[in-house]
Order: sequence, then C-alpha cells, then structure tokens
Amino acid sequence: MIVLQKFRVFFLLLSLGFLVILIACYKAPVYPVEITVSYYDAPETTVSGAKVILEKGEVKIEGQTNASGIYAHTFDLEKILDVTVRKDIVIDGSHKQLEGVSRVRLRADQTVKRTVYLQ
Repeated sequence: MIVLQKFRVFFLLLSLGFLVILIACYKAPVYPVEITVSYYDAPETTVSGAKVILEKGEVKIEGQTNASGIYAHTFDLEKILDVTVRKDIVIDGSHKQLEGVSRVRLRADQTVKRTVYLQ
C-alpha cells in the first residue's frame, strides 16, 4: 500500500514537472513580413526611402524602406493586409508620386516576402 502511494506521488510530481517544462518552452508564433520595393520599369533596382503602409481595418503600420529597398515588420496575429508603397521623385524638374499596391497574408513563423513595383 505504501509503495502504491509513493508511486502515485512520484507520478504526480513527474507529471507536474513535465507540464512546467511544456509551459516554459512554449513560444508564441510570430508573423514576419518583408516588403521589397522596386521600380516597374527597372525591377532589378530597389528603392530606398519609399513609404510603406500595411493596413486592414484597425491595423495600420507605416514605415520606410532601408538602403536596400526593404521594409520588415513582425506582427503577433495572422492577418491579410493591403500594402501601399509611395515614393516622391523629381523628373525633369517636376514632382511626381509613384505608387504600388499589393496584398499579403501573414503566416505563423514564416517570413512572407513580397515585392511591390512602383509605377
């Protein structure tokens, strides 16, 4: 009888320890996105300093592409987002705004990469 009680206590402690380890090791999923901006007429050329807007409903994130023409952000929930990219340029002394649009679906623990072309 005493051996059975000791076994129950041992099994209970072992189960609790396993549960604590599972909870401590849990990592919440992340939803990273990487937007690369290029010119429609010159797709091999990336665009630095372009304004990037990721939005849908109440979610609206704005940022700017880096020197490599890339904007990256990480979300905490799965979403489908509209992507709008704008860049002001000067051609022959006149100002013009280029724009490109796309849509991305974020996936857990996978970097979703999308190229948006300005025209």
